[in-house]
Amino acid sequence: MPLQRHWLFSLLLMTMLVVQVAAARTLTVGVYQNEPKIFFDEQGRPSGLFVDLLTAIAREQGWSLEFQSCNWTRCLRMLNRGELDLMPDVAYSDARADVYDFHRQPALNSWSQLYARADASLVSIFQLENRRVAVLDESIQEAGFTDLLDGFGVNVTLVGVDSYPEAFRRVQVGEVDAAITNHQYGALFASRFELVATPIVFQPVPLYFATGQGLNPEVLSAIDMQLSQWRLDPDSVYFDILDRWQTLPPKPLVSPRLIGMLVAALVLLFIAVGVVFWLRRVVADRTRDLRQSEQKLATILDSVGAFIYIKDRDGRYVYANKKVLDNFKLTENELIGKDDSDVLDAETARELLTNDRKVIADGQPLSVEEQMRYGQIQGTYVSVKIPLRDSDGQVYALCGISTDITEQKQREQKIHQLAYYDSQTGLPNRAYLFDHLEHRVRDRQSDQGVALLVIDIDHFKNINDYHGHEYGDDLLREVSRRLQSLLSGDSHLIHLGADEFVILATGLESATLNETTQRLCDQVLTLLRKHYAWDDFTYHCTASVGAALSDDASDYSLDTLMKQAELAMHQAKKTGRGRVCFYSSDMQTVLQSRMELEADMRVSIHREDFFLVYQPQVDANGRIIGAEALLRWQHPQRGVVSPGEFIPVAESSGLIQPLGRWVLKTACSQLHAWSKDSTTEALTLSVNVSAWQFRSDDFVASIEAVLHLTGARPERLKIELTESMLIDDLDDAIDKITALKDIGVQVALDDFGTGYSSLAYLKRLPLAQLKIDQSFVADILTNSVAGAIARTIIGLGHSLEVDVIAEGVETEAQKDWLAAAGCLAYQGYLFGRPDSADALLRQLSDDSAGETDYPSVG
Repeated sequence: MPLQRHWLFSLLLMTMLVVQVAAARTLTVGVYQNEPKIFFDEQGRPSGLFVDLLTAIAREQGWSLEFQSCNWTRCLRMLNRGELDLMPDVAYSDARADVYDFHRQPALNSWSQLYARADASLVSIFQLENRRVAVLDESIQEAGFTDLLDGFGVNVTLVGVDSYPEAFRRVQVGEVDAAITNHQYGALFASRFELVATPIVFQPVPLYFATGQGLNPEVLSAIDMQLSQWRLDPDSVYFDILDRWQTLPPKPLVSPRLIGMLVAALVLLFIAVGVVFWLRRVVADRTRDLRQSEQKLATILDSVGAFIYIKDRDGRYVYANKKVLDNFKLTENELIGKDDSDVLDAETARELLTNDRKVIADGQPLSVEEQMRYGQIQGTYVSVKIPLRDSDGQVYALCGISTDITEQKQREQKIHQLAYYDSQTGLPNRAYLFDHLEHRVRDRQSDQGVALLVIDIDHFKNINDYHGHEYGDDLLREVSRRLQSLLSGDSHLIHLGADEFVILATGLESATLNETTQRLCDQVLTLLRKHYAWDDFTYHCTASVGAALSDDASDYSLDTLMKQAELAMHQAKKTGRGRVCFYSSDMQTVLQSRMELEADMRVSIHREDFFLVYQPQVDANGRIIGAEALLRWQHPQRGVVSPGEFIPVAESSGLIQPLGRWVLKTACSQLHAWSKDSTTEALTLSVNVSAWQFRSDDFVASIEAVLHLTGARPERLKIELTESMLIDDLDDAIDKITALKDIGVQVALDDFGTGYSSLAYLKRLPLAQLKIDQSFVADILTNSVAGAIARTIIGLGHSLEVDVIAEGVETEAQKDWLAAAGCLAYQGYLFGRPDSADALLRQLSDDSAGETDYPSVG
């Protein structure tokens, strides 16, 4: 009894010593990528089963942990050199025990398994003859697998790798035929690399934490003590960690790769049984090992998330894994000997029995999709069934693997719906048109024609802007319903998106194709023109329709028809909307000309073929007070191109932005040049800016930058805007014009009177000048309405204390009328055509010399 007390006291003293020595330590721990046991997650944090275990132990022992990233081989070498205090997830071997120290209580048990591509069909170790297998360098798997190969006399080339992902990648790209990993990693990641588990399983091993030999015995003792305590308590943190990391999330449902895995698992069962009997006859001394392998195999089959079963020739169950038993809520004794009619509904049982009999009768494997119903549950399964043969080659049973793909089927259907159908209207979308309907255009009979209509709702933006998007969506659904009522025969309605629809009509008679299409277009216009009624208002709209036809089966693709119909639709919009336009080759010619003009503009911008001309602006006495800078293009082949021709192309192509920047910079450089001459220093220069420039967030900053770069005086620069630029976002326009005024730049409203001309916004804008549009000036002497508008603009300018200038003044009579009405600044051919800066300077010099006649208008 005293001896026992002495022993207990010594044990307690030793434990306290271990705890004291191990406490307050900072341990450097090696971490390599081997999910789920140990790895760095996406945020670069150490994670995994071993990390959680060590963190829990460190918390108990008062340790601080520092984690060091390294691959497997480097981690071991760092451990050997003492650069690491601790290495998790190390399998014990006598060879390693000569180099490293291990604790006694295993942290985890594992085994190794081979993984390969599904088409490799590896089911036996003998199939590895002369093949390449990737294995982790300096791992215990390498040594164990080498011993296994030697025992069976199989010649295999082992290819060393630094990590499991590298091993799987090499198999995926065909650099090796198979890879060895632990079963935990393989279960998680094999499918990601399109690999399947093979039936080749070996080397169950315990896993430990390891240290350099003789370096940290107190740490290993503390780990042993902690693991021993935890493993005696089922509710300890040790078992919580195991449950959390070994309860893996469900694998993705069936894919072609998984089917290969299931086939391999099925073959595993068959081969394993055969291997057991063969090994008993050949290697009697390995009987015990084979029994352990059978137990492992049963464990593996029970852990597979699929139904694995064996049925005899009459369809009665001979074997079922845990998944089958749990699904039917039966024990093994309750299920064995029964057939499907005892557990499933009659219809399902008949379908399954038909497939089972086919496998038995044909003696060939069968992969089939099956519908299974039991109780209130119904699902879709992929079943792989292979015949089992006896020693005489006779089929005595079948082995099957059935995997639930119900959720995958539902997901595929949802993905298909999202990919090919519009959520607003439920109609097929553009992807559906080109992926599923192109063959109807391509593969039609020679005497059949095709009509493609592109339908665009006119001014659709109005209902969204003024009534809200919910009404816009309602309108689209109603348009969809109306257009569907027109479909007949082999016709399809597509919602391209936004406010555009397509009707594709195939199988039409070529002889009457034009008349049939015209009739359909008229029906579309008539039906969509009818009013749309809501509880609180009624809406009317029209549609523009572009039609493209093909009466020759050897001519035109769907893509060509689509482009032609869209071109025709845009032409219908240009010519007034609410009408039909059929594609013609002339449209293509115009488009080609426009594209060529755009291409030439891009070259000319870099070649500096553009130049500015200046039209004088004069006061009531005819003295030049400023000028307007106007852009011209000297085309290398066509000569000078009219702005009316190239400006719309520049705006639609986005080239207006670099052109606008060039105009502003060139004009400011001219202003700076004028400031150096007493004759021209007082001149102002007006520059038109595009809507693209004005709406950009850095508009004001860009003007400041140009002024700073060129040295131009801001008070001599006048920016001309049109009314349409202001209305889209009035608050933004006010902010920008105010900012320009703050730096001294004046802002003029060009073409005033042709747009909105609303006092509601005009009084809020800090403008410097209103410009009477030349369309009013041309008619002031003959049209009372034009005269009244001009007088109103002049009076408005006086009321707002804003200068007024009239453009397009060509006669003395027009100038005198404007002067009498109070307009004291003019611009037009009466005072000079747009010309070079030198010409303007000469005219200014002539005026200074006393010449009073206005320049000839020619």
